[in-house]
Amino acid sequence: MNNEQPNYYSILTANVRYDRDLKANEKLLFSEITALANKSGYCTATNNYFANLYGKSKTTISNWINHLKEKGYLKVYLEKDGSQIIGRKLYPVDEPVKENKDTPNKEKDNTPVKENLNTCTKKVQEGIKENFKHPIKEKFKENITSINNTSINNNIPASGDAQTQILKKLTENEIIEIEFEKLWTMYPRKLGKKDALRHYKSWRKSNKENTYELMLNKLNTYLKYLRIKHIPLEYTLHGSTWFNGRYDDELDMTPAKPRFNQQAKPVRRATNWDKVQQQQSQTVPQMTQEERNAIFREYGR
Repeated sequence: MNNEQPNYYSILTANVRYDRDLKANEKLLFSEITALANKSGYCTATNNYFANLYGKSKTTISNWINHLKEKGYLKVYLEKDGSQIIGRKLYPVDEPVKENKDTPNKEKDNTPVKENLNTCTKKVQEGIKENFKHPIKEKFKENITSINNTSINNNIPASGDAQTQILKKLTENEIIEIEFEKLWTMYPRKLGKKDALRHYKSWRKSNKENTYELMLNKLNTYLKYLRIKHIPLEYTLHGSTWFNGRYDDELDMTPAKPRFNQQAKPVRRATNWDKVQQQQSQTVPQMTQEERNAIFREYGR
């Protein structure tokens, strides 16, 4: 994708948020696209970018985008050079517009989002689009959801201008689930997701000081601990275990020492008896033939 950075806030429109046919991750992807589209009116991020962002395969990302497109929440414009696809633009739609199945595929893929479909037709520098029939920014002025630092009641505090843009109909569980998805993409050993989410919900609701930012800080500390201690993945806590209170473990952040830093002891070799016998035979004085004859003459009588 381009070097543009996503907007700090994303938009999750009510029709996407309450669509029971959409998965939670598909809703999260839609909000990410709106954040990336805020500067130019469309999103040019590739499937590979989203796959790395959410820790999913490119096939999974493609399925999410196709589902959003089928539901009418996205319009996809493919830029082609002959038969080769050289780029893609994703336009978020504020109201679902079903595609006409009789429309030829070429027209569907290569036609920019039309003005009469409540979508954008020209690039603007700020905002998603100025020529929405019902611009998202205005129509959902009260419904803008910030994925970061948002809440709906005293138990989930928000700060600054974000409080003025909180959707009253957005449930506490929906916000917590969005937060958890962002944390889960960062956690290395993704085992026991269902239990991990349940633990996170319980922790978030138990105290107003238990914020997303606090848990994010705890997770970053744990990830740093894994790096410092060179802990392999198989010895990393399961996600369900870590979210079940192990985020409060006291961690020794002292760098790990090399395991094998002692000098090797000398090894005693086995005795070579053949060599010893040869050396001993060389040290024994040898008698001459004349000395032998003298002994026989003296004692042989």
